[in-house]
Amino acid sequence: MLFREEPNLKKIRSKRLSFLFFLVCFFTLIIIARLFYVQIIKHKFYQSLARDTYQFGQTVLPKRGEFFTLNKPVNLDLLKKTFNQLKKDDTSSVAINRQGSLLYAVPAQIEQPIKTIEQVGPFLNWDEQEIKQRQEKMIKLTKEKDFYEPLAHRLSDFSWKEIEALNLLGIKKEEEDYRFYPEDELFSHLLGFVSYKDDIAQGQYGLEEYFDQELTRGQDVILTLDQTIQFTARQYLLEAIDKFDAIGGTVVVMEVGTGRILALVNNPDFNPNDYGSIKDYQIFSNSAISKVYEPGSIFKVITMAAALNEQKVTPNTYYEDKGSVKVGPKIITNSTGESYGWQTMIQVLEKSLNTGAVFVAQQLTPTLFKNYISRFGFGSFTNIESVNEQKGNINNLDKREPIYLANISFGQGISVTPVQLITAFGAIANQGKLVSPHLVEGLTNLDGTISWYQPKVVKQVITSQAATDLTAMMVSVVKNGFCKSAGVAGYLVAGKSGTAQVPSKEGGGYSEDTIHSFIGFAPANQPRFVVLVKLDQPQKGDFSANTVGPFFSKLTSFILDYLQISPSD
Repeated sequence: MLFREEPNLKKIRSKRLSFLFFLVCFFTLIIIARLFYVQIIKHKFYQSLARDTYQFGQTVLPKRGEFFTLNKPVNLDLLKKTFNQLKKDDTSSVAINRQGSLLYAVPAQIEQPIKTIEQVGPFLNWDEQEIKQRQEKMIKLTKEKDFYEPLAHRLSDFSWKEIEALNLLGIKKEEEDYRFYPEDELFSHLLGFVSYKDDIAQGQYGLEEYFDQELTRGQDVILTLDQTIQFTARQYLLEAIDKFDAIGGTVVVMEVGTGRILALVNNPDFNPNDYGSIKDYQIFSNSAISKVYEPGSIFKVITMAAALNEQKVTPNTYYEDKGSVKVGPKIITNSTGESYGWQTMIQVLEKSLNTGAVFVAQQLTPTLFKNYISRFGFGSFTNIESVNEQKGNINNLDKREPIYLANISFGQGISVTPVQLITAFGAIANQGKLVSPHLVEGLTNLDGTISWYQPKVVKQVITSQAATDLTAMMVSVVKNGFCKSAGVAGYLVAGKSGTAQVPSKEGGGYSEDTIHSFIGFAPANQPRFVVLVKLDQPQKGDFSANTVGPFFSKLTSFILDYLQISPSD
C-alpha cells in the first residue's frame, strides 16, 4: 500500500514554504531599501567616509607649465633641440611647481562647524570677518553633508602641527603642487602669480594670466629675458630711485631688429611668492605696458622723424629761436627760458628747444603728423604678450586749435607707454623698420618640440635715409648737447632725454611733479639694443640729463661689455 501524506502535514509544509518565501522577499526588500538609502540618500556622507581612508584624488590634470629663460643667445644649435634637451644645460627656471600641503575639511564629519572654524582660523591668519564668513559656509556645507572644502593652500608645517594637536574631527591635510618663483621680485611684473579660485589654480596678471590656458595644459614658456641684464637693470633702477628720491621707475631693454625684450623692470615691485601681503593691487600691474604717461621732450625725435621723412626739413635747416613762440592765445617757451638765435635742426635736439619742435611740427598738417605718430605705433596696441596693455591717447591731434599740434610736438597732450616708446625708437635704430616687441622666445608643444617665435616686421615707418640722418642727429645730442652724461667712452651712442610734467589730478594744467626719462641705442653705427630708463617724480635733480642720463650710461656700458661688443668710436 502506497504512503500518502496526511492533509495536515501537507498544510504545515505549505505554510513553511510560504513563510520562507516571505522572509526571502522581506530581507530582499530591506537590502534594496538599504542600498537606496546608502547610495542615493546618504551618497555624500558615505563617499566622504570612503575618501577619509585615502588621500583625496583630485581631477587628473597635467602639472602647470613652467617658465624658463635661456642661458645663451638663440642660435641654430638651440633651435634644433627638443625642450628636454634644452632644460639640461641651456635654461634657468623662473617659475616652477613645488609640492606643499593643502588643509581641507570634510563637512559631513563636522558636528560643531562654528567651534571648529574658531579653533582653526587663528593658525591660518584669518581675521574675524573671514572667520565669520567661513563659519556661515561651513554650517551650510555640514547640513548638506558635503565631503570636501579646501581651507588653506601652502599650509606651513608649524600651522599643521598646531591644528593636528587639536584632534578636530573632519579637518585633514593632503599634498598638492603650488607655484614657486626662485628669483622672488626679479620677474614679478612679467610673470604675475598663481592664485586659487573655486579651488582651481589660475594665473593672475602678467604672463601667468596671458598664457593661463596653455600653462594649464602643461605647456612650458621660454622667455626672451636675459637674467643677467634683468638683474643688473633692477639693481641700477633701485640705486637711481634711492639717489634721486623718486617714487618709482621703469627700465626696458630691447634687441634691435628682433624686438626681443632683454629686460623689463618696474618699481615698486612685489614678491609673487607672497602676493597676498600686497594691499595696493595697482602694484601688480606692469606699468611699462599698462600705464601711460606724457613723454615730454623725448617725443621731439618722433616729430623730427616725420618732418625729415617728408623732406620738410633737413638736419641743417635753420630757424630763428626767440626763446618763445605764440600759438593762438598761448605762449610756448623753452625749458631753460633762454633764446638761442638761429639754430639748425641738429641743435634743436641738442638743446631740446620747444620752439624748434613747434617750428618742425608746423611744417606738417595735423592729419599728416597724426599719421606718422600712428605709424610709429602710438595710439594702438603693440600686441606684446601681456594682459591689460594700454594703447595711449593721441586724439588731441583731431582738434582744430593749433595749440594741440604745438604741444604734442614736444611731448605734451599725448599719452604713451614705455613699451610703445622703445618700439618706436627701435624702428629708428632698425633703418626705419618697425618690429613687434615680444617677451616669449618659444612655447613647448605637447610632443616636446618647441614653437619658436619669429620676429615680425610690421611696417617701414620712415625711409632708411631719414633713419640714418636722425641717428646722426641723436649721436650729436649725446656728444654735443645737454645729454653728454649719457655717453659711453669708446662707443657711438644715440639718444634723447625728456623731462615731462605730470598732469594735475584736479583736472586742467600740470602739477609740480615731473617724470625723467632717457631713451637711446648703441652702438649707433650698428645698433644692437635700445634702452629706456624712467624715473617717476624724482625730488632731486631738476632735469633728466642730470638724473637718468648717468643711469642710462651706466646700464648701457654694462650691456655693451656683457655682450662683448667692441668699441666703435
